[in-house]
Amino acid sequence: MPVPYITLRQYEREVLSPLKVRRDGRGICYVNEQPPDRDRHGVLWMRYLQALDIDGMPVGVPEWSQTHPVRQRRASQQLLCQVCSLPARADDGCFFLEVCSGENGLPAEWPEGHVTTEPPLCPACLPTEAEQRRQLAGLGQAVVVMAATPRPYGVAGVLFSAAPSGRRRVALEETIGDVVPYGDSRIGWMLASRLALRLTDVRVVPPDSLTTARRPGTFPAARAQPAHVPEER
Repeated sequence: MPVPYITLRQYEREVLSPLKVRRDGRGICYVNEQPPDRDRHGVLWMRYLQALDIDGMPVGVPEWSQTHPVRQRRASQQLLCQVCSLPARADDGCFFLEVCSGENGLPAEWPEGHVTTEPPLCPACLPTEAEQRRQLAGLGQAVVVMAATPRPYGVAGVLFSAAPSGRRRVALEETIGDVVPYGDSRIGWMLASRLALRLTDVRVVPPDSLTTARRPGTFPAARAQPAHVPEER
């Protein structure tokens, strides 16, 4: 079974760096901050070690339940396949795989406007990954959707605040499992670990078609074209 590109590997750990309150008092910053520490929306990101080979691919024992923040952000930002890291965009959009828990089915408005921290999948990796997710879903269900327009929406991560003692010190508030949208008043106080995309122009892909996804004409073929979201610096 291939190890997904975004999966954390052994010895890849967060680089713990001192934080302080920004001079304008509107959020946090690193004491020794560098331009790559922030995304294009000005949000601060966790620093993480990477174990990569000479081709830039991750190596080492996988930690299956964890995702590497840097690679998750890259795959989501550039619309790369979360398994093989090749461009995931097909002619009509990108495939996304969502596991929905429970037996009550999906909300009536789903999946248009759905927000996800899962990067897309290319047509070649989609069938195998979908089958694996279905086996792990239990009472839930793994649903494939194609989104013509995935756009950056916000981040998940750790929320900080200004410490009562002052002196530009920060205090840990909570780990945010839900996504904080760009534009939210809390966004400047987030130390991000996952980029979220909002999916629009969405359609659900019939499960029966996944087993034949590799056949020409069943799914639009992935093309080596510029990602929908340009690469950040």
